[in-house]
Amino acid sequence: MKRAWQIAIALTAIMLMGVTVASSTAFAATPSVGKLDLQIYYTVNGVQVAVASSSQLTQVNYTNGIHVSQGSGPNPSFSLDYGSYMITEEPQVVDVPHYGVSIANAMSRIVNISSSTTSLVLNVSLSVTHVVSVTVPGIPSTQSAKLSFETPYNFMFYGPTTVNSSASYNISLPSETILATVDYAGTADTFQVSIGSTQNSLTLNTETETGVFGFISSTDGQSISGSSVIVLNTTSGHYIVNSFTGSSYSIYSNYWPSNDLIVTSNGYMPYIDTSVTPGSLNVALTPFNSSVFYNYSVSANMKTLSLNITYKIGPGTSIPLLPNSSVDSLYFQEKLDSVSSSYMTAFLKSQMLRYTNSTIEIDNYSYALNSSPEVHIYNSSFPGNYFNASVSASYYNSTISPASMKNGYQAKIYAFGTSYTSGALKYYYSYAYDNSSLGLSSSTVPVTSYVRDINVTPVSTSQFVYLNFAKVKSPVLYLTQIKLYWKGLNSTDYLLNTSSHPAFVVPYDYPVSFNVSRVLYNPVTSTYNYLPPANFTWRMKSSIIGYGYNFTYSFTSLNNTLNLTGISNTGNSTSSFFTVYAYNGTPVVNYSVSYNSKYYNATNASSSRSIFVPQGNIIDFSAYNSSLVIPGTPFHTSLLFHWAFTNKSFSSPNATYIFSKPSIAVPNQTANLTVTGITGVSVTIEFLVTVNDTTPPTPVISLTNATGVKISNPVAGSPVNISALKTTDPYFNNTSVFTYKWTFKYPNGTAIPQSSGLYTIVSGNMTNSSSLRVIFDTLNDVIVELNATNPAHVSGYLNRTLTMLVSSPRIVVNSVYIPGKLQEGKSSTIYVNVSNDGTVNAAVFSVTAIINGVVYSHTYVEYLNTTGLYHSRNVSFAFTPRASGNLSVEFMGNNTSEPSFFAKSGAFTTSVVIAPPGYKTPLIIGVIILVIVVIGVVYWRVSARSVKGGGKGQGGIRPKVSLPSDQKKLEKKN
Repeated sequence: MKRAWQIAIALTAIMLMGVTVASSTAFAATPSVGKLDLQIYYTVNGVQVAVASSSQLTQVNYTNGIHVSQGSGPNPSFSLDYGSYMITEEPQVVDVPHYGVSIANAMSRIVNISSSTTSLVLNVSLSVTHVVSVTVPGIPSTQSAKLSFETPYNFMFYGPTTVNSSASYNISLPSETILATVDYAGTADTFQVSIGSTQNSLTLNTETETGVFGFISSTDGQSISGSSVIVLNTTSGHYIVNSFTGSSYSIYSNYWPSNDLIVTSNGYMPYIDTSVTPGSLNVALTPFNSSVFYNYSVSANMKTLSLNITYKIGPGTSIPLLPNSSVDSLYFQEKLDSVSSSYMTAFLKSQMLRYTNSTIEIDNYSYALNSSPEVHIYNSSFPGNYFNASVSASYYNSTISPASMKNGYQAKIYAFGTSYTSGALKYYYSYAYDNSSLGLSSSTVPVTSYVRDINVTPVSTSQFVYLNFAKVKSPVLYLTQIKLYWKGLNSTDYLLNTSSHPAFVVPYDYPVSFNVSRVLYNPVTSTYNYLPPANFTWRMKSSIIGYGYNFTYSFTSLNNTLNLTGISNTGNSTSSFFTVYAYNGTPVVNYSVSYNSKYYNATNASSSRSIFVPQGNIIDFSAYNSSLVIPGTPFHTSLLFHWAFTNKSFSSPNATYIFSKPSIAVPNQTANLTVTGITGVSVTIEFLVTVNDTTPPTPVISLTNATGVKISNPVAGSPVNISALKTTDPYFNNTSVFTYKWTFKYPNGTAIPQSSGLYTIVSGNMTNSSSLRVIFDTLNDVIVELNATNPAHVSGYLNRTLTMLVSSPRIVVNSVYIPGKLQEGKSSTIYVNVSNDGTVNAAVFSVTAIINGVVYSHTYVEYLNTTGLYHSRNVSFAFTPRASGNLSVEFMGNNTSEPSFFAKSGAFTTSVVIAPPGYKTPLIIGVIILVIVVIGVVYWRVSARSVKGGGKGQGGIRPKVSLPSDQKKLEKKN
């Protein structure tokens, strides 16, 4: 109950005192200050038994609820302005000698400070406790609960403590009526029990209670995030406030017949059930708020301050400063407090403090109360569902000097924050002054006006509000802030210049609306503001044509001068003029289209234009040089641009676009440019775009053998079909319309001429055939290049390296050995090492020697295998030189199954010296054994640079071959 009973005691004291207020005669600028000394004792049955503990907390508030100070211990001291205060002792549990654990009950008292020193003794009553064994049998065995005890005035002196049904708990309880709560499984069971002085046990059986439960919603559709459910005993006047989070609740009690149920949530009208039926009860709450108005008024000489407080309280809001406000119902609050007209009169008078330093100050000046407050209560009966009343008083300060405030001052007003009990109680403040030379310059919170009655909007938390006043200055018209509107408005770029006398362009003979709510600048408040309804006057050619901050007019002349007079919120006026041009001109469109340094240009364009652009290129479009000039003026009005392409648009003078498909695939492609003037007249240019194909074909090189079977590489010496028929193009489906060009190249990139003898074109043509039939007479790699050109003259390129395969025997001469000296006319034996480097074994082979142009040929019926045993053999034949000198000797191996050019490619050439007859001249035999690297792995170069040393042959460099043992013996003999 938020110390409700404390306030009740205080208000009772107020009423007994009659709240008489003596008129002040000093009216000092600074309030008189007195010292309050307290002595606090604990009492039992009215007898002092101990001084208060060091933890005893004392609160000091003004009678209107504003907090002043706090202290602790048995002897707190306070310095206070003269006036009435509410002194409150907070409840607590204390251990008092000879009495043990006791409850120091809360208490409040009104004290009047009117002298330099005031001493006061406060007796705080104790509720002495004794140990009681408490059991809670109604809790399910699988659960535990939270147990708490509190006084009827909402002071929780025990718990919440976790308990279960299987144990008893020794708890110190006072010998009086108290409230117990057992909270478990989301439910709250409340018990009102009276403890006897000799009672030593207490049972709280939740099974004997019945419950009320349900959901809480709102009629405004807002979710309920927190609520309170109040159980009010109409007989005893005691009530318990149970708080819930979320939108559901559940309450259990064992004495429903004498209880009322109140369901509340902040900002809503409470739901009241005076005949509770246990069970489900869903409640829908309606938003509700009440108001309290504080109206301050200062005289012209600033010495007199009047205050009027008006209360408009409805049934959904209790009064926070009165007792029992937490019952959340004005009706039940008034009923529990036994409210009457005299009761409320005393309460309202208590709101008027002797000095204003805690409520309002003007430039740090405080005012003193100089008359008894006047109270008017408009209620017809108590208790009731509404409370309407007012209280007024006058304050005075003789020391204030109006001259010191002629240039401005600061008013500091204390504003209460919005209270929730249960509806929203909002506090409104207004400040009125009688000085036309001053105006509000700034405020720390939002206000609804800046002159005369300054209205402060409600604040959420209690705080001081600062209102700063300054000398009134003439307002300024910022005409560039004028906002224009007309039906079909396409842009707000209607302002032509930004001088103090700006110019605007609008449609000719068409209603145009002007809004100047952000034009009148008040240098006092540093804001743009206006004071309706007739705060602006519009003139043209000295004639008044309208009033107000919104003005509509149709202009039928090209050049129009308007004069605007504005009145600020401080009552000062100012005037200025601006120009309006009414012109529905047609834009002059200039454009350019460019790509790759190529341009299309047009000046004053107004028709369609055909353009040709390449596919896939960035095309730059620009209408930047377009214009619209108001005749007879230097003003160019703003223009709106719209470029429209197939799947993209731009709203700027410049645009870029890529046409991704050529016209052969997407005919009739267009681009559109629309240039619109600020007043709505537009020009559209259509570009008929022909997009040239730039997408090359995708060449494909396919290989098949003589029987049409697909192969990866050709067989040397055998026909191979090379085809481009699988070449594709995204826009040409018929490959017969393509042209093809073939090129064969060495691995180093040099073209192989058709006369080289390295390939033979069996069918087809290198320059215009889609297919070729070719025989390659080489074992080296060949690069095939293909250029495919579509009808749009766009070419695609592909190359492929062909590695020659061998599918027959291949007889290769590896080395030649001539033992001894060669002499003209003398027979010698020559040894030749041969191998089969092909892919098929040979059962017979021949070796041919060409010496001085004479052919010596021998056929050997012996196996030459491709690998393993008999892969190579040593053969010999007799040779009788017929002449002396240097001889070139060439040896070739051959098998009838291998291509004819294999013999030449596997040949071995060397040079020998033949001595003349009759001489014993040593023969200089240049024996050079070359290493032949397998054809197809190492490049075969036709030039003479491919052979190093004495032995030469078309087979290239050969591996060194070991001589057989019998050849070595013959060499030693010679």
